[in-house]
Amino acid sequence: MYPVTVVLPTKNEAHNIPHFLKSLPPEVPLLVVDDSSDGTAHIIKTSRPHNTRVLTCKGNVAQKRQAGLQLVSTSWVLHTDADVVFPRDYFQKILNYLQKDGFYGPKLSAGGYEGYYRLFSFGQRVLSSLGFPAASGSNLGLRREAALAVGGFNTQLNCNEDTDLVLRMVKEGVSPGVGS
Repeated sequence: MYPVTVVLPTKNEAHNIPHFLKSLPPEVPLLVVDDSSDGTAHIIKTSRPHNTRVLTCKGNVAQKRQAGLQLVSTSWVLHTDADVVFPRDYFQKILNYLQKDGFYGPKLSAGGYEGYYRLFSFGQRVLSSLGFPAASGSNLGLRREAALAVGGFNTQLNCNEDTDLVLRMVKEGVSPGVGS
């Protein structure tokens, strides 16, 4: 069994989800926390019927990420977004980061944003070297136990729930860092 479950919060992502699913290897477990009215859940269930679970959950992105964090059975969780397209070697590559308590990197969205990603990744590395973890929930791997030990995501936040969680982890001596 692959040691990382992908947690994907969705709301009306029918236009993005086919590309996302094509980039996700079949052996990687997927937990979708969905609140859609556009058929997103149906597309997911019919396109990827195996190794996939779809949970209906209303709420903000932090509430959906937290629900996923609490429900997965693997020791690692990868939080991401529906407009992400994973590079072919991504899931092999992240296995190298599982010695830490977490890793984060730039968003891997489709659509020719390579220059932006290089710049964003550079910024993340600079901020991380200065002690500020500029985590992105679109590419955030966490050791489940370490994230839950600090309370998980702050479900009252509508944005920056990712950086907030990683800051609390660092404050408690947990060691997530820039990786993928």
